[in-house]
Amino acid sequence: MQSGSAATRNSADIVLLGDSFTVLPQVFEEGQRIVNSVFDNMRLLLTRTFYVILLIIITGLAGADFFFLPRHDVLVSFISAGLPLMLLTVWARTGQTAEALLLPAMRFVIPAAFSIGLLTSGVYLFYIENESVEVARTVVTLLASICGISLIFIIKPLHQLLAVSDHDPQTSDFRPALTAIAMMVILALVMLLEPLRDFFAMIPLDTRDYIRIAAISMIWFVIFRFVLAAHLFERFLGMQYGHEPVNTLQ
Repeated sequence: MQSGSAATRNSADIVLLGDSFTVLPQVFEEGQRIVNSVFDNMRLLLTRTFYVILLIIITGLAGADFFFLPRHDVLVSFISAGLPLMLLTVWARTGQTAEALLLPAMRFVIPAAFSIGLLTSGVYLFYIENESVEVARTVVTLLASICGISLIFIIKPLHQLLAVSDHDPQTSDFRPALTAIAMMVILALVMLLEPLRDFFAMIPLDTRDYIRIAAISMIWFVIFRFVLAAHLFERFLGMQYGHEPVNTLQ
């Protein structure tokens, strides 16, 4: 309270000006936006970090050249993490928040990272056996970017079919989905415009390669969504699953 002693005000986390409680709902809502923003950022960033570590390990074991050049890594980072994370932070929602962030985040991150890492590794090793390293790197860069972008549709589901967690209820906010679509368009422009393609060290692909990338991405998305919805990761580790505890503003 503002009317409290100076010592009390100095040690308090919040001081209510005019001894009014009317501001508290706004304080709680802003806190919920911050927590939800951190939760979304954790999942996208940790997914990317973990699958890159997995790629490094697989590359070392296979004795192959690393999947990405620095320019490829810049493209994947910007498309699947950099710009989307900035916008998701601005558009963070109020409402329910997780009581603990790390465990719910890991239930998303570990299946996502392992599936993307294993998928891109398999595709890369297939292509370097049948095509040039440049083709293999271009294909894997596109595939990793598309998979990373697709995670936004699950973190911010517009349809109930995509809502697989209590922490990610169906939303009416279409901006995250439009952001994901915009990232896909940017990726397409990189491949269509020669200056951008050359800058990011990409090369033109055959039509069959684009069809393969699209088909593999869609199959991965369906399988990954099923893994989350069926709690296969929790079942495999013997973890408790079901309705996860959340905090809500009453």
